[in-house]
Amino acid sequence: MRNSAEHVQLITRRRLLAGGAVLAAGAGLTLLQACAPAPASPATAVPAAPTLPPAATKAAAAPAATPVPATAVPTAAPTAVPVAVKPTAAATDQPVSMSVSTSRGAHYNPLWYCCGSQIATLPWILMGLARQNTQGQFEPWLASSYTVDDSGSSVTIKLQPTARWSDGQPITAADVVWTWELWAAPWVHGPASAQSKVWGLAGAKEFNDGTADTISGVQVVDDHTITAKLDPPNALWAIGQQMDFGILPKHVFDGWPKDKLADHAYMDAPTVSSGPYKFVKYELDQYIEMARWDDWWGNTVWKQPKVTHVFAKQLDPPTAIAQIERGELTVAAVPGQEMDRVQKMANVELFRVPSLGMIGYWYNQRHTYLKDKRVRQAFDFALDKEAIRKAVNFGLGKPTATTIMGPDWALNPNVKPRPYDPEKAKALLTEAGWDPTQTLTYLLVGSDAFVKSLAEVFQQYLSQISVKVDLKTVTSAVEIPEFDKGEFDVGLIGGGEFARDPSLSAAYFRSDTSWASKWMGYANPRLDELFKQGVATNDPKKRADVYFEVQQILSDEVPWILLWQLEQVWAADKRLAGFTPYVMSTSTGASLLDWSWK
Repeated sequence: MRNSAEHVQLITRRRLLAGGAVLAAGAGLTLLQACAPAPASPATAVPAAPTLPPAATKAAAAPAATPVPATAVPTAAPTAVPVAVKPTAAATDQPVSMSVSTSRGAHYNPLWYCCGSQIATLPWILMGLARQNTQGQFEPWLASSYTVDDSGSSVTIKLQPTARWSDGQPITAADVVWTWELWAAPWVHGPASAQSKVWGLAGAKEFNDGTADTISGVQVVDDHTITAKLDPPNALWAIGQQMDFGILPKHVFDGWPKDKLADHAYMDAPTVSSGPYKFVKYELDQYIEMARWDDWWGNTVWKQPKVTHVFAKQLDPPTAIAQIERGELTVAAVPGQEMDRVQKMANVELFRVPSLGMIGYWYNQRHTYLKDKRVRQAFDFALDKEAIRKAVNFGLGKPTATTIMGPDWALNPNVKPRPYDPEKAKALLTEAGWDPTQTLTYLLVGSDAFVKSLAEVFQQYLSQISVKVDLKTVTSAVEIPEFDKGEFDVGLIGGGEFARDPSLSAAYFRSDTSWASKWMGYANPRLDELFKQGVATNDPKKRADVYFEVQQILSDEVPWILLWQLEQVWAADKRLAGFTPYVMSTSTGASLLDWSWK
């Protein structure tokens, strides 16, 4: 049996250290919008030094709360990606550029909200009711206020009274309700996926299954006020995932057939906008261009951005780091293997900030041989997670046992990560009657080096307990169809905002969500009940008891193997003022309103 150090050497020999990149959206990872704010440690500038910073938590770019349908966006002819002009001292009008993930959703639109390229740009073009600040906390955005009553059974939302679309039309409650109906509509995403986006709105299920023409619990009070009944009661609804989904202009689609929605030109070019920046251009797989809306209605509510032009460049991590070193990129996420190099760059400042997300492996329990929790526990024991973190992730990251990683009041001190114990793993497989001829299929999505490293690590470690793992490599364009077919056993999962509130885990493990029912084949009635109880009150003491039990169940049943909690590392051009790092890599420009050139 190899010890931990020997396994690190094994990993190195297999060239798995070539990875360490920030995880690309669409690479088998799914990002959730979290459900409640938790204080995060302030980011600190990292002084230049030739040694790696101490281990903490590494961040990963990942898709948004619900997987996007895999309808392919037509490929555009290649064009040159713009290179940022190096600014002079007073270059206020010079553009800024930021790196975003190379993957994309089926359409460039909030209805197919996915991937770092969209998450970093769409909120500035199409505002949600709320937006996330750099600490991942929700703040009013298109809404001036949102209030859940004491019982958690209804919410009242008031819109900014001066809000208008860039074509001059007012933004009203009708736009919000129509957008919610699109989220719930089975003709947009399919019944299961759509329903999970609006669970909690009374009547959404009936609208989704076609037995109602409207979401009955939603009422328009006046042009700027909406009330909604919540079922089940949810005291935390107003800081849930639906709050920062972009609201769409209903009038743009007047007369358009609902079953042809994806064919509307607006779905790939949102030229009517509500936010401080207008959509200019999207060169597929290359860059998204935004220009400041000079007479944005929000200039008097917040402030006018100082940066007039923004390029979100879809770059792989090595290219992004090379460009920021040459002064051709303003802001970039930094992968672990580039930390030492970036710290030595004279033209950039390096930041580290605790992340709310995680990374791990998920099981497809639709296959009967993975239904026995002893099998899933065995694979967890078979992985030396600390050796993997240190070797593949360059020491960045913090061990975690479940997706409930914060706030502190929610953490069960008795639930800890399983230790590396291959002999225990073998014994559990024997006890479970594991068929030694059974081969596992690992779904490897995309070609990202870090993602591939983690697939190969899983394969290597399981070979030590005589379990064969085949890697099935697919592109991100077919990720969701592959999920639907289910012809695999294990995949990679990462990102999210789990540490913000424990209720976020419900979006994956509640039996009525797409992930649990459709893809994982996982259901636990007790978990369903606990997740309902956990949002029925906002009293931390009452909620702690609920989520302590949730952690015990998740740790015991192992629907996912958690590798580590993440940390985000950023590099910003020293000439950029106002940059504040975000707790997730998916929103490079979270502080964009404050940016300017020095």
